[in-house]
Amino acid sequence: ICWLCGSAVYAIERRWSATWSANGRRPRLIAAAAVVGAAMILFLVRFIDFPFEDVVLAAAFAGVLAIVLMARVGLPPMMTRIARYGAQSSFTLYAVHFPVMALAAGIVVEGSRLHPDIAGVTWVGVLLTGSILIAGMLSRLTEARTAEVRNWLSTRISF
Repeated sequence: ICWLCGSAVYAIERRWSATWSANGRRPRLIAAAAVVGAAMILFLVRFIDFPFEDVVLAAAFAGVLAIVLMARVGLPPMMTRIARYGAQSSFTLYAVHFPVMALAAGIVVEGSRLHPDIAGVTWVGVLLTGSILIAGMLSRLTEARTAEVRNWLSTRISF
């Protein structure tokens, strides 16, 4: 169920984004209220144990994400670049980061734990940065070519 929340965000944003802006509502105020509401839900979920907390968290995050998307809140240029990178390579990063991090940790750590000192934190930063860079390079070979593959398939397969 949690995975479907992303599809719901897409559907909500596509359906109501135009009317949201056209109605003259105060989107930034509503987006801020949504973030505060989600923070309250996160606080409650952390301190109150109940059976469907994952679903509640996923729905709360999806709600905030949908509202922030529809509010069209501007981001600083650096955040825009990071968001664009994430949008273009999100699946590859998701699929690649764990195997890369596990392999690198096995090589660097060698069966013992890293100490929480400057060297340990530096290694974690280097491994994380390397994982992101590897995923970025792989996404240029895979996700960046999605439209080309889709067009090629549509010319070969007709329904």
